Amino acid sequence: MQSTADYKQENDAVRLTAKPEPIPVTIETFTIALADVKGASATLNFLWDKTRVPVKLTTDDVEQVSKQLDAAASATTPLDPRTAYQAAAFYYDNNKDMNQAAKWIDQALAKNPDAYFMHYKKAQIQAKLGNKKEATASAQKTIDILKKDKAPDESAIKNAQQIIDSSK
Repeated sequence: MQSTADYKQENDAVRLTAKPEPIPVTIETFTIALADVKGASATLNFLWDKTRVPVKLTTDDVEQVSKQLDAAASATTPLDPRTAYQAAAFYYDNNKDMNQAAKWIDQALAKNPDAYFMHYKKAQIQAKLGNKKEATASAQKTIDILKKDKAPDESAIKNAQQIIDSSK
């Protein structure tokens, strides 16, 4: 066990300054909570009594992954289907090159034609590209695959139907 006499500031992993804010409710138990979680950021909140101390956390993961995927996009070797799907989803989720996302999702679907979630991602990408006819066709394919299941995922069907409805 270390004592305070052994403490050296240069060994701190992180040191920060944060501004406390008043909150309208009383928090009786000291609480640490994450809020506003997004792809590359979140807010770490320290809460107690009538005080909140927010600490904004950010990462450059999106930038790092983007660089790796940009390199993969220019490579001549196709991605394996799982990676192609994940790359397409990443580009979609982070508003990157939708045309490249469409290429990757088609690559993934070529090896997994019955993967409803891949057809759904294709519908989302096509909708974002403004290709309403293609988005509708992919969303309908999602629904058709799901309805073949003994217990179809009604939530997924509803989401696909929303793409169809918004593409009219």
